[in-house]
Amino acid sequence: MEKYIAILTSEINNIIHVEGRLNRERYFTIAIACFLINVLLSLLGMMLPFIAFVTILVSFVCFVWTITATVRRLHDTNRSGWWTLCAIIPIVGFVLPWIFTLLPGDTGMNRYG
Repeated sequence: MEKYIAILTSEINNIIHVEGRLNRERYFTIAIACFLINVLLSLLGMMLPFIAFVTILVSFVCFVWTITATVRRLHDTNRSGWWTLCAIIPIVGFVLPWIFTLLPGDTGMNRYG
């Protein structure tokens, strides 16, 4: 558990950075943490409607963090972050970038670092 908390605290500084690479473990730690935060805040928001603004703000931060982490994860597989835009295609658009995030990253240097 300490390992994942250390990953999140080190990655919190990279919320808006899309440069560089991100390995699978760090990427999925961020993705799962954002998912759990959103679920917990949604449940809390149903019980306490007056915290809706906080819920929206934190959800937006998690959304941005997940997008930038996905771009850096794609960079680790030597793909452009523009592949993230496939997610706007209805129904099937999220599948291709998601598959790319599951692939192992390049060993050694690539064009993204």
